[in-house]
Amino acid sequence: MDMQTDKTYQRFGKLIKELRNDMHMTQDDLADKVGLSRASIANIESGRQKIYLHQLFVFSKFLNVAPTDLLPETDFFEQESTPLNLISKNDEAWVSAILEQAKNA
Repeated sequence: MDMQTDKTYQRFGKLIKELRNDMHMTQDDLADKVGLSRASIANIESGRQKIYLHQLFVFSKFLNVAPTDLLPETDFFEQESTPLNLISKNDEAWVSAILEQAKNA
C-alpha cells in the first residue's frame, strides 16, 4: 500500500473513532451494529484494515452521518504526489541540491 492510501485509511479510521466516541459507543457496540468483529473495528480505526464500499453506507447509518462525511477532505487528494513530497525536508534539500548541480554541469 502506498503512503497516500495509508493516509486515506488512517484519516477514515480516525474519523470513525471520533464519531464513535462522540456517540459514547464502544468498539464492541459499533462492531455489533455494523456486523464486524471488535478487532476489525480496532483495525479500521487504526487504518490497518480497508472497508468495502457498501460498508461505508453501513458505518454512516449507525454513526448518523452522510457517507460523504466519512471521506477525507477533497484537498487531501489534490496534493501533488511526487517523490520529493514523500521524503523529509532535510533529504528534500539534499536531493534538490544534487539536481541543481547536475543541471548546471
